[in-house]
Amino acid sequence: MNTLEWVGKMGTYEWVIDNINFRNKIDAWIQRLSDGSLTDQQIPVVKKYIGELIQGETEFINLVTEFKGRGNQILKLKYIDGLTLEVISVTLKVDDSVIAKKHAKIT
Repeated sequence: MNTLEWVGKMGTYEWVIDNINFRNKIDAWIQRLSDGSLTDQQIPVVKKYIGELIQGETEFINLVTEFKGRGNQILKLKYIDGLTLEVISVTLKVDDSVIAKKHAKIT
C-alpha cells in the first residue's frame, strides 16, 4: 500500500495510535539494548532496527504534519508535540473551550 492509500484509509484517531506504537517499539528495543540481555551479535542488528524504526517514525511525523484541518493540528500538537490543550489554544490563537470541545469530539 502506498502512502496516499494508507492516509486515505486512516482516520484521525488511528494515526495517533500508530505514532504511539512507533514510540513504544523504539522504547522497548532501547530498553533491551540497555539492559544487557542481548548478545554481542544481536546488538548491531538491534541498533540497525532501532534506526529503521526512528526513520519510520520521522517519516510518519513528517507525513502527519502535512495533514490539513483543525482536528489534525490539535492531535499532532497534543500527541506528537506533547502540548497541553491550554498551550494548543494559545498556539492556534483559539479559545481553550473550543480546543477542548474539538479534542473531545475527535478522540
